[in-house]
Amino acid sequence: MKPMIKDVTNWRRALTELPSVQAQESLIPPELSRIVVPVSHWQALALDTTLIIGIRGAGKSFWTAVLGDDNARGFVAQQVRSKELGEANVKIGFSIDLSGMHHPSPAKLAQLVSLGFSRTQIWKAVISRHLASTSTQTIENLPNWDEIVKTYGDDVAFEINIAKFDASLKQKNKTVLIIFDALDRLSKNWDDSRLWVQSLLEISLDLRSFRQIRLKLFLRPDMAEDETIWRFQDSSKLKHSAVELKWQAADLFSIVIRWISNHDRAGQSFRKFCSDDKLMVYKKVDNLFVENPTENSIRQTLEVLTGKWMGAGPKRGFCFSWIPVHLADGKLNVAPRSLLLAMKTAAEETLNKYSNYDLPIHYEGIKNGVAKASAVRVDELTEDYPWITPLLNALEGQTVPLDITTLAALWKGLTGSLMNSDKLPPRRFSLEFDNKKKTPALLMDLEDLGVVYPTTDKRINIPDIYRVGFKIGRKGGVRPIKTTRT
Repeated sequence: MKPMIKDVTNWRRALTELPSVQAQESLIPPELSRIVVPVSHWQALALDTTLIIGIRGAGKSFWTAVLGDDNARGFVAQQVRSKELGEANVKIGFSIDLSGMHHPSPAKLAQLVSLGFSRTQIWKAVISRHLASTSTQTIENLPNWDEIVKTYGDDVAFEINIAKFDASLKQKNKTVLIIFDALDRLSKNWDDSRLWVQSLLEISLDLRSFRQIRLKLFLRPDMAEDETIWRFQDSSKLKHSAVELKWQAADLFSIVIRWISNHDRAGQSFRKFCSDDKLMVYKKVDNLFVENPTENSIRQTLEVLTGKWMGAGPKRGFCFSWIPVHLADGKLNVAPRSLLLAMKTAAEETLNKYSNYDLPIHYEGIKNGVAKASAVRVDELTEDYPWITPLLNALEGQTVPLDITTLAALWKGLTGSLMNSDKLPPRRFSLEFDNKKKTPALLMDLEDLGVVYPTTDKRINIPDIYRVGFKIGRKGGVRPIKTTRT
């Protein structure tokens, strides 16, 4: 039996203040207290890793902002024990930033192509210019991108310059890391996007022989699974060394534990409790209390906050596994934002409805937290993939799993409008000209994104994180929310 928590209300209030983390929409890094580095991400952050694949919310733009900031990167470098990472000179080759300071915007890229520059020339110019800026003028004082591409985009000049830059950096014992993120924003159609990504991948492969120049590309799964972008010589060397950004249950709950451990009012009593109960050992890094836990210690610490079970006994499931399972997509990926929102909502629900409960979070609050996280996750998904909205809206009130024939009937008349968007359309669906193959192609697009998954009897199921938000039923599942989705 665990010791009684004397400061339960304070801990609960601290959990209600968990950050409502929005998508990373700038290169401004998060606060250090929000930077938790799972061991499973160490390889992705290593300088030698070129290609990283992750769903929305997995941390692609998050890590781009972190690595692009000297202070934040230094903090991470301590965690992953990489002096080389901390000392690297990091540049941004493409990102969500539209200022034009680091790289051309999507509109400017399209204009450069219209002027006759190839995509390969443009990428080479961006890379060369960043390398030049490490030893000469700063990026802010450069002429416009038309002049930059004219100066640095020539293939022969690129080869000569890269060799010179690498030799100079080696002499100074310096490494330059150039990061490319948000590559789905390069263009609004697949044909153009493929050309941009393929040319960048090809250059990335060529540059791997230069030790002081490192490129790092963050890519969405649906782009990485597009066979067309890999149609260049030796592409398998790059493809097969790709690292996937995934969050295990212990990784996710570490974010919550880090937060409450450093909370200005609850942190001291929480750390003392964990230390006295031999759950956590803390060390101080950059004025933050950082734990070095095992999966078992994280599980035990979570149970201090939530209890062991999702009800009166084990038949309802264990909190440590139940929460991430119900927040996972069809490929078992969980976005940290979903976990934080679920836990925050659970604490608020407990404060309002179960204030006398002897633990910070009540299991009924967790169920409502998962439902709210589902609604928000649906909004995030449909922002990136608006074509999903009419498809899953058509399933409202249905109970999954469903057979393909039923799905095709429910979607009849909808598929013609899926291409009308300012975002990339469904990839396989847009390439399929045979109407009889449209529904299977669409299902494969949805499966690629983890929105659906096949059952053993070849029916189609939908994970709770999307099912609940779209008000689709499943026997024994989390109930769909009653509020209207934004």
